[in-house]
Amino acid sequence: MTDKIYLISNKYLVFTKYRIFSKYLIFAIYLIPSILLADWNVGCGDIYSGWHYYCDEEPPAPPKVNEPIKQAITKPAKTARDQLKEVQEKLEELKARAVMEPTEENLRDYMSFQYEQLNRATKFSDQWQRVVWANPNLDATINRPVNKLGKEAWIDNQLANIELSIKEALKNNGLYFVFSQKCDFCAVQSKILNEWQKLDNNITIIGVSLDKSILPEFPTPIHDNGNFVRAGLNPDKLPAIILYNSKTQSITPLTYGVQAIDELKNRIYTITSLKVGEGY
Repeated sequence: MTDKIYLISNKYLVFTKYRIFSKYLIFAIYLIPSILLADWNVGCGDIYSGWHYYCDEEPPAPPKVNEPIKQAITKPAKTARDQLKEVQEKLEELKARAVMEPTEENLRDYMSFQYEQLNRATKFSDQWQRVVWANPNLDATINRPVNKLGKEAWIDNQLANIELSIKEALKNNGLYFVFSQKCDFCAVQSKILNEWQKLDNNITIIGVSLDKSILPEFPTPIHDNGNFVRAGLNPDKLPAIILYNSKTQSITPLTYGVQAIDELKNRIYTITSLKVGEGY
C-alpha cells in the first residue's frame, strides 16, 4: 500500500513539473520572436500590429521642384573711375583727420598718401606732354605759339589779318553808338570812338540818343523812337555799340560798356570773319 502511494505521488510530481515546463516553453516561444524582431521598423500595417492597431499614415512628401542653381555671385571688377573716386575720398578723409586731430601719425599718413598722388600726377603730366609732342593734331601751340618768338610772330600775323578783315567788313558794316545823358561812361566811349574815326576814314559810326541828349563828339545823333528796345536790346546798360549790316539790314550787339579800339576791332573780326570755335 505504501508503495502504491509513493508511485502515485511520484507520477503526480512528474506531471506537475511537466506542466510548469510547458508553460515556460510556451512563453519562450512567444518571447523569442519579439526579441529577435525588436529592431524592426514597426509601424502601420506591420504583421505585429494586429487588426486592432490603428494609426494615421504620414502624407506622401510633395514632389521636389527643380530649384534654380545658385550661381556664385562675383563682384564686378572696379573701374578706373571707381578707383579714382576711392583715392579722392581717402585723401579727403586723411586730410580731415589730420586737421581735426593733428597728431604726428595722422599728419604723416596724410602727407605720405598725398605724396603718392603727387607722383602719380607728375607721371600723368609728363606722359601727356610726350603724347602731345608725338601727335601734332593734339598740339594747340602749333597754331597759337606760347614761346616768346612764336607768340610775337603770331600776334603780328593776327593783327594784320584783323586789319584786312575789318577793312573788308566795313564795306557793308557800320556802328551804332547808343548813349544817354544819364550814362556816366558814355562820354568816355564817345572820345574813344571819335579817335578811331580820325585814324580810319573807312569806319562809319552813327550816334543814337535814347533821351535826345547830345555829346560833343556826336552833336547830331539819331533820336531813338523805341526801335532800340523793340530790337531786343538792353537800354539800361550803356554805352552800347551795335554792329549793323547795311546789306542784310541786320544788327548784332558788339559790346555794352566802355571798350578800347583794339578790343572793338577784335570783336568785329570775330563776328564777321570767324566761325564759332574757329579762333580757339
